[in-house]
Amino acid sequence: MRTLALAAVIVCVASAASAEWVSWRVVGGWEIETNGISCIAGAKYKNGSRLSFAIANNGGAAISFFRSEWKIPEGVYSVYLSMDGRNENNYEAKGVDNSVIISFRLNETFIEAFRNGNVLSARIGSAFYQYNLTNTKQMLPELIRCAANLGDVNRESNPFSGNSAPYVGDRVIRSPNPFQ
Repeated sequence: MRTLALAAVIVCVASAASAEWVSWRVVGGWEIETNGISCIAGAKYKNGSRLSFAIANNGGAAISFFRSEWKIPEGVYSVYLSMDGRNENNYEAKGVDNSVIISFRLNETFIEAFRNGNVLSARIGSAFYQYNLTNTKQMLPELIRCAANLGDVNRESNPFSGNSAPYVGDRVIRSPNPFQ
């Protein structure tokens, strides 16, 4: 949860540190939570990492990568992302403790890429990860609904919350710090 809160702090102008995180819904293995300032959808992968998407009430958004074994010095790093093996792009990311966060303004291009993509590939330092984007087509509209209703948290339980998170195989990490 700490990584999710960190993403919210980076995405939001206001501080989310004191806000309480509550469950919004679970959609296709993606847990969506809100703190009244932002909404975050995250999934844990078999390779030990966690991929999260955040949308804030100020229009900011973030993608975060978390791995408990990482010990990343605070700073700015390059992360290379590609969707379905095409068009690798370099993004500036903030590294803190055991997470790497790419912040940006939410836009339709991002939404369509992640709704229609199958596999997100991320080169983070010397590590390479692939994330199956199973159920992002269902999760992203719900995440956007959550962000559109910030402050009006629906706390009802979801009977389908037993879904397992999507994943694409395991990769060997050469170093606990992917930036070494």
